[in-house]
Amino acid sequence: MHSDDIAKIVTEQEFYAIAKTAKGKASDIEQKLAIQTIAIKMCRLNGQSFDPNSERMTAFNEGMRYIGRMILKMDQMESDYFVKLKSIKKLTNINKNK
Repeated sequence: MHSDDIAKIVTEQEFYAIAKTAKGKASDIEQKLAIQTIAIKMCRLNGQSFDPNSERMTAFNEGMRYIGRMILKMDQMESDYFVKLKSIKKLTNINKNK
Protein backbone atom coordinates (compact mmCIF):
# COMPACT_ATOMS: atom_id res chain seq x y z
CA MET A 1 0.00 0.00 0.00
CA HIS A 2 1.41 3.35 -0.99
CA SER A 3 1.17 6.26 1.44
CA ASP A 4 -1.05 8.09 -1.08
CA ASP A 5 -3.59 5.25 -0.83
CA ILE A 6 -4.09 5.66 2.92
CA ALA A 7 -6.31 8.73 2.53
CA LYS A 8 -8.52 6.74 0.16
CA ILE A 9 -8.99 3.93 2.68
CA VAL A 10 -9.22 5.52 6.13
CA THR A 11 -10.80 8.64 7.54
CA GLU A 12 -8.76 11.32 9.30
CA GLN A 13 -10.09 10.11 12.66
CA GLU A 14 -9.06 6.51 11.87
CA PHE A 15 -5.64 7.65 10.67
CA TYR A 16 -4.89 9.51 13.90
CA ALA A 17 -6.28 6.65 16.01
CA ILE A 18 -3.83 4.25 14.35
CA ALA A 19 -0.93 6.70 14.65
CA LYS A 20 -1.63 7.35 18.34
CA THR A 21 -2.04 3.63 19.04
CA ALA A 22 1.32 2.91 17.40
CA LYS A 23 2.91 5.52 19.67
CA GLY A 24 1.17 4.17 22.79
CA LYS A 25 -0.77 7.40 23.30
CA ALA A 26 -4.29 6.43 22.23
CA SER A 27 -7.35 6.34 24.46
CA ASP A 28 -9.35 3.12 24.80
CA ILE A 29 -11.82 4.31 22.17
CA GLU A 30 -9.03 5.27 19.77
CA GLN A 31 -7.35 1.89 20.27
CA LYS A 32 -10.57 0.06 19.43
CA LEU A 33 -11.09 2.24 16.37
CA ALA A 34 -7.49 1.58 15.26
CA ILE A 35 -7.84 -2.21 15.58
CA GLN A 36 -11.19 -2.23 13.76
CA THR A 37 -9.79 -0.03 10.98
CA ILE A 38 -6.68 -2.15 10.52
CA ALA A 39 -8.60 -5.44 10.55
CA ILE A 40 -11.59 -4.46 8.45
CA LYS A 41 -10.43 -1.69 6.13
CA MET A 42 -6.69 -2.13 5.74
CA CYS A 43 -6.75 -5.94 5.72
CA ARG A 44 -9.82 -5.77 3.45
CA LEU A 45 -11.66 -8.23 5.65
CA ASN A 46 -14.94 -7.66 3.84
CA GLY A 47 -13.28 -7.66 0.42
CA GLN A 48 -12.93 -10.42 -2.11
CA SER A 49 -9.72 -12.45 -2.19
CA PHE A 50 -10.05 -13.74 -5.73
CA ASP A 51 -8.18 -11.85 -8.44
CA PRO A 52 -9.06 -13.26 -11.87
CA ASN A 53 -5.81 -11.94 -13.32
CA SER A 54 -3.35 -13.27 -10.75
CA GLU A 55 -3.16 -16.38 -8.61
CA ARG A 56 -0.40 -14.65 -6.66
CA MET A 57 -2.61 -11.65 -5.85
CA THR A 58 -5.42 -13.99 -4.83
CA ALA A 59 -3.06 -15.63 -2.33
CA PHE A 60 -1.78 -12.24 -1.14
CA ASN A 61 -5.33 -10.91 -0.68
CA GLU A 62 -6.36 -14.01 1.27
CA GLY A 63 -3.28 -13.63 3.48
CA MET A 64 -4.27 -10.04 4.21
CA ARG A 65 -7.80 -11.11 5.09
CA TYR A 66 -6.43 -13.90 7.32
CA ILE A 67 -4.46 -11.35 9.35
CA GLY A 68 -7.59 -9.23 9.75
CA ARG A 69 -9.58 -12.25 10.95
CA MET A 70 -6.86 -13.18 13.46
CA ILE A 71 -6.75 -9.65 14.86
CA LEU A 72 -10.50 -9.63 15.45
CA LYS A 73 -10.46 -13.20 16.77
CA MET A 74 -7.78 -12.31 19.33
CA ASP A 75 -9.93 -9.41 20.51
CA GLN A 76 -12.74 -11.85 21.29
CA MET A 77 -10.61 -14.39 23.19
CA GLU A 78 -10.42 -14.55 26.94
CA SER A 79 -7.49 -12.64 28.41
CA ASP A 80 -5.88 -15.85 29.74
CA TYR A 81 -6.26 -17.76 26.43
CA PHE A 82 -2.54 -17.58 25.59
CA VAL A 83 -1.53 -18.91 29.03
CA LYS A 84 -4.01 -21.78 28.67
CA LEU A 85 -2.75 -22.53 25.16
CA LYS A 86 0.87 -22.71 26.35
CA SER A 87 -0.15 -25.04 29.21
CA ILE A 88 -1.98 -27.37 26.82
CA LYS A 89 1.02 -27.41 24.47
CA LYS A 90 3.36 -28.17 27.37
CA LEU A 91 1.17 -31.05 28.53
CA THR A 92 0.97 -32.41 24.98
CA ASN A 93 4.75 -32.35 24.68
CA ILE A 94 5.15 -34.10 28.06
CA ASN A 95 2.73 -36.86 26.98
CA LYS A 96 4.63 -37.35 23.70
CA ASN A 97 7.90 -37.92 25.59
CA LYS A 98 6.44 -40.72 27.74
